[in-house]
This record gives sequence, C-alpha cells and structure tokens, in this order.
Amino acid sequence: SGTTNITATTIDGGLTASCLVTVTVPAITVTAPNGGETWQVSSPQNITWTSNGTSGNVRIEYSTNNGSSWTDIIASTTDDGSHPWTIPNTPSTNCLVRITDTVGSPTDQSNVVFTITTIPVTSVSVQPTTMNLIVGGSTGTVIATVLPANASNKNVTWSSSATGVATVNSTG
Repeated sequence: SGTTNITATTIDGGLTASCLVTVTVPAITVTAPNGGETWQVSSPQNITWTSNGTSGNVRIEYSTNNGSSWTDIIASTTDDGSHPWTIPNTPSTNCLVRITDTVGSPTDQSNVVFTITTIPVTSVSVQPTTMNLIVGGSTGTVIATVLPANASNKNVTWSSSATGVATVNSTG
C-alpha cells in the first residue's frame, strides 16, 4: 500500500505527464459492539464499522460462544458503516460480531466479547390477593402476572406457607 507517481516522458521532447496512484489495503474495522458492551434482549442497537476498499457489500454475523460458531445477522447488506440489529433472545457473556466483505476478504470481529443480557422481571402480582375456601374440597385458582410482558423468563414457582391449610399445584 502507499502512493506513487507514474510518469510518461516523451522520447523526443522531454515532455511529461503523471498520474498519482494510491494503493490501499482493503480493510474493515468493527467499532460497535467492539467489546465490553451489555446489550439487552429485544433492544434496538446499531452495529457500526469503518471500511475501505471493499466490494461494497458485507456479511454480518454474531457468535454467543466466543467465535466457535457464527449465526448470520444478514448475509449481505450495503457497506455503509451501520446496520440496525434487534438483539435476539440468546443471552451470553461471550458474544462477538464479525463483518466480512461478501467476496470473502477483508474481515474483522469485535476485539473483546460483549454481553447479551436477559430482560429482567420487574414485578409479580397475583389475582385474587385474598381467597376464602370451605373445608372439604373447595378449590380456587390464583393467577400470577409477571412484568414486563417481554421479560426473558416469566416462570414462577408456587408454594404455600401452611400446606396443612391449603396446597397449591404448579399452575396456581
């Protein structure tokens, strides 16, 4: 890589004309996520990079196992330095993004792993909050509501503080 002047000189008059030639090495550099970020499942993020000398299209992939395997985010998109990504439900602390020219080279990946986190539960409520039953087989159902609605794990476990008074099964 570098620059040079290519000069044509006439034999009989010493007249010259030149052309400045710049040769660059094709390159892609991932700028985000480039390591240390924490991105939450379902959140909108932008993958960003810089490049020069590419074919004009790139493939974007991600890994949740420090690069042992890769999943396409998009097989081909314009090499414009940015691509929107809604974070998938694949929580991991060993994530990387890789961007490759669609002709195979150049390529770059996140310098250090980043994290995809779950959407945490912020509250749980039950309905009804009180219930009156009659001894001898009377039953009722308690329903749990977990928020936010898009929490990554909305499962609950049920228990009774006095199983001699009332028991609860796995569905409430």
